[in-house]
Amino acid sequence: MSSDVKVSVCINAFNHQNTIGKTIESIVGQKTDFSFEVVIFDDFSTDGTRSIIQRYSFEYPGLIRYIFKECNLFSINGHLPFIECWSAAKGQYIALCEGDDYWIDPLKLQKQYDAIRENDVDICFTNAYMEYSGGRRKEYFTRRESSKHMSLREVIKSGGGGMPTASIIMKAELLRNLPDWFVRAPVGDYFIQIIGARRSGAFYLNEVTCVYTVCSANSWTMRRKSILSDQIKKEICDYEYVFDSLKNEVGNHHSLDLAFSGVLAGSATLSCKSGDWSLAKMLLKKSIAMNNAISLKYRLLYLLTMLMKIIK
Repeated sequence: MSSDVKVSVCINAFNHQNTIGKTIESIVGQKTDFSFEVVIFDDFSTDGTRSIIQRYSFEYPGLIRYIFKECNLFSINGHLPFIECWSAAKGQYIALCEGDDYWIDPLKLQKQYDAIRENDVDICFTNAYMEYSGGRRKEYFTRRESSKHMSLREVIKSGGGGMPTASIIMKAELLRNLPDWFVRAPVGDYFIQIIGARRSGAFYLNEVTCVYTVCSANSWTMRRKSILSDQIKKEICDYEYVFDSLKNEVGNHHSLDLAFSGVLAGSATLSCKSGDWSLAKMLLKKSIAMNNAISLKYRLLYLLTMLMKIIK
C-alpha cells in the first residue's frame, strides 16, 4: 500500500457528543488498498465532543488528525468550518461526512475511489439510509435501480437533495479552490454538487453505503423552521447572486433558472409559515415567471397569497 494519502475523509463536528464516536468508528474501519486519512474539524463544541475526538486520535495516531478552533466559525459564515477542514486535507480526493452521520459499508471508500477514476468524473455519490428518531430507516433513493453517469444538467435539476452528503467523494482540488461566490451561497451542499459535476458530470453508485440522520438537533432542517422574513429576503439576494455567477461559469442557463425558480417557491412556502403573505406572493410571482411548468401546488399557493392580501 502506498504511503501517499489518496483520500481524506473530512468530518465536521459541533456538539455531536452523542454521535461522533459512531461516526469515527464507521470510518476508521474502512478497508482499502490505498492510504487514507481522517481529518476532524470541531467548531468550538461546548459539550464533550472534543474529548471524544481526542480519545480516538490517540487511539489512531497515524490516521486521525483534528483541528480545534477557539471560536465558532459557523456563526461568522456557515461555510467556514467546512472550508477550513477541506483546506487541511492532504488527499487527492475528499470524502464528506458530518458528525451526526455514519457509514455502514466497510468498502465504501474503495468502491467510490475506483468508481470515480474508472468513470472519469470529479464527484461520486451513493444511495443512503435516512434514519429518523427511534431508529426507523428508509432508503434515500427508492426509484433508482442501477449505477449510472449523471450529466451536469441532471445534477442541477436534482436540487440540493440530489446527493446524500455523507455519500460524496470528490476531487480535493475543487474543494480547496472554491470560487469566490461560494461563501455567499445560503447552503453549500447543492453548489458543491454542481462544482463537482461541472467538468464531466457525476457518477451514482447504486449501493447503500451510509446513514443520514434526519432532523438532528443541530441540523440545517431544524434551523430552517424558525427562519424570519428578513432572513428569507437576504437568502434570495444571495441565491440570485450565486446563480448568476454560475451562469457565467457553466452556462446551463435554463437549468439554473428552473433551479432558482424552485428555490423561490420553497422560500415562499417558508414565508407563508411565518405569516408574511406579501413576501410569499412576490416570490411565487417571480418563480412562476421563470418556470411556466411550476407545479399546481405552487399555483394554488399563489392564489391563496392573493386571497390573504385581500382579507387583510
